Amino acid sequence: TIRLMLILENILGLTSKQGDVTCAFLHAHLPPDEKVFVSMPRGFTQYGKNGKSRVLRLKRSLYGLKQSPRAFWKYMVEKFEECDLKQSNLDPCMFIGKNVVAVMYVDNILMWSSSGENIDSLGVLLRSNGVDIEEEDDAAGFLGVNLTKCGSKGELMMTQEGLINQIFDALGLDPNTSTPNPTPCLEFPLTKDLEGEPASGNYSYSS
Repeated sequence: TIRLMLILENILGLTSKQGDVTCAFLHAHLPPDEKVFVSMPRGFTQYGKNGKSRVLRLKRSLYGLKQSPRAFWKYMVEKFEECDLKQSNLDPCMFIGKNVVAVMYVDNILMWSSSGENIDSLGVLLRSNGVDIEEEDDAAGFLGVNLTKCGSKGELMMTQEGLINQIFDALGLDPNTSTPNPTPCLEFPLTKDLEGEPASGNYSYSS
């Protein structure tokens, strides 16, 4: 769906903008019939008449609860409906309004319209309905994917330079920021004979 909308953005000259819902899972209220209890935070412990520490009953979802993603999703569906965006029958993550089309992935939202003012108006409407959304620039880095428009042919290049750099840093492969850890290696490639056994030879190692 996102790729299709990116194609339509190029063909129709649409304006795109992305946004993140701040502290997403904390927005949704738990159903009244659903009882979830947690221990009191350290430093706030209180004890009942029986000498046991009291617990708290949650009214809203928290990060770490298995029902939090579902509760937040239901919450966002209701908020989009309040903003006159209907959920698509073909893709439940797509919401279609009169002037704006939005696609949501967890707490990330991509919005398209023929005018940036329509997207800004949707952002204001969502905030007025209680959604703490932080708007960013166009869909140039959605979900870690960099999108670059190439030339006048309407081509769109998708790269993941940020993710690759994270992997380099995690594995210590960046010579500018990491300390190399030399390991023994052969000076020539390993070969096999006709029987599939390692070829015999004198191996010398270098770091």
